[in-house]
Amino acid sequence: MTPAVNPLIRLGLELPRLGVEAGHRAIDDDPIALPEVARLAEDAAIGTLWLADAPPGIDPMPLAGSLAGRTSRIGIGIIVRPSHGRHPSVVAREVTTIDLLTAGRAAVALLEDGRGPLDVDRLAEATAILHALLTEEEVSIAGHFYEVAELTTRPRPVHDHGPLVIAGFVEAPPQSDSSAESILVGASADAYVTGGGPSEVAACRTRLDRAAPAGSDPVLVWRGGLPAGAPGEFATSIFEAGADGMIAVLDEDAEVGGAFQRGAVERVLDAMAP
Repeated sequence: MTPAVNPLIRLGLELPRLGVEAGHRAIDDDPIALPEVARLAEDAAIGTLWLADAPPGIDPMPLAGSLAGRTSRIGIGIIVRPSHGRHPSVVAREVTTIDLLTAGRAAVALLEDGRGPLDVDRLAEATAILHALLTEEEVSIAGHFYEVAELTTRPRPVHDHGPLVIAGFVEAPPQSDSSAESILVGASADAYVTGGGPSEVAACRTRLDRAAPAGSDPVLVWRGGLPAGAPGEFATSIFEAGADGMIAVLDEDAEVGGAFQRGAVERVLDAMAP
């Protein structure tokens, strides 16, 4: 991995949508609930714990805030799909609140399926507006999907560069240089998300480097589930193919009433060990 990559990007653990019991500590050793998952991930040197805004699961924003006082190093990330209707200005305010509660450890990922005809344009516009709201004092943008006029996010994030913003697709990366450019370069994302196996990662790395301005070094983050067989070797192959970071998605089958199976969590963390 590239040493210059933001530590919040290098290793991430994404949880499936959260049930009503996610905010409570389980009584038994197995299953475990969200606070214990966060502690295990932090102890394993994971950069960011990602919580997905995935209806019909409960809203992850309040739970993300509750983790601020239970953790001290790990980043707290929120995954949002613009097509689900959450306006970038609302996301900016919520993520800024998490950023303040965690002393600058917040992150946000904007993801789409990549299958709809408007996915690329909507994702690029949402990312551009969100990035501006997190880094600029006053924002006025009239786009095709969103509009903000003389809007300032208050209070401001901990750092001038704002919380980490990444963008990409759940299903498959764009198949053209113009799509990659509209997401990363035009939208001012801090990193671009892709998926698939090593060959898909290598192809996306090539397209992304070709679309980026001369002299820039775009950051590529792989996102997906680690295979049951040889997950550590697979993770290594993803980095060797050109990924700068990884978000391992915990199998949704591991969710039990909003809690998570300790064994499933520990297997993923072991495979991602730095």
